[in-house]
Amino acid sequence: MTTSTMTRLPWFKFYWIDWLSDSKIRRCTLAAQGLLVQILCLMADSKERGRLITGGKPWSIDDIARAIVGPTENVPKLIDELLISGALERDRRGALMFPDMVHDASVSAVRSKARTGSKTESKDEENPKKTQTKRARSARTPSSSSSSSSSSSSSELTPNSSSGSVKTSSPAGVIYNAYPRHIGKAKALPAIEKAIETIAARNGSMKKDAAAWLLGRVQKFAASPAGKRGTFTPHPTTWMNGGRYDDDDSEWQRTDSEPTGPAGVPAPPGKYDHL
Repeated sequence: MTTSTMTRLPWFKFYWIDWLSDSKIRRCTLAAQGLLVQILCLMADSKERGRLITGGKPWSIDDIARAIVGPTENVPKLIDELLISGALERDRRGALMFPDMVHDASVSAVRSKARTGSKTESKDEENPKKTQTKRARSARTPSSSSSSSSSSSSSELTPNSSSGSVKTSSPAGVIYNAYPRHIGKAKALPAIEKAIETIAARNGSMKKDAAAWLLGRVQKFAASPAGKRGTFTPHPTTWMNGGRYDDDDSEWQRTDSEPTGPAGVPAPPGKYDHL
């Protein structure tokens, strides 16, 4: 029996001491922690316990927003926050997952299988003749079902080596997605990584904390007038390399319709991105 075919339980294990001591969760805002609780409930009700996936298809942000109870406008930002902190991860298929719940479900499936096998053995012992016949057959022909179930439980507990290890969303990727312009990704990702390292070094903080701070700045910029100027908004690479995350917030609130070049002539897109 695998986690995808397990009977869904109306409860899941919640270790409050782990929740209170987990720095990945405690770094998140109260709003993000509240959303995480609802996501855990949805994951517990999933056929693949611990993952948001239906029929092999990962849930989209819109799917999650429709399923939760409460305001949904900040769901994308809060999920980014949970991914950046490491409270949530994505599996090889891109589905959101909570590793602790996935592990608990795998262990539960293996134990359930072991209990089922134990009951079958005890029934066979009541009929010695049947047991002898079964042992003789298994000695002649290896059981394909036990071999497949064994590999199935093993694959539940360990990542498939041919598919690579489970990967989480990179902080740089999450920040890039939060930036208002998605252009020049190949150059933008290294620029974001460099910005994270710069912020961590100057603040004497961990890279995850620096990434979380930078994500907040990017989200604030994206929601400001400066982040909504379309082609007049700087490319992400330019913004990162210029250290624009350190700008005074008031600069982003200016309502100029577009930046201007010499003599007030409108500047072509990207012309003054470096300013």
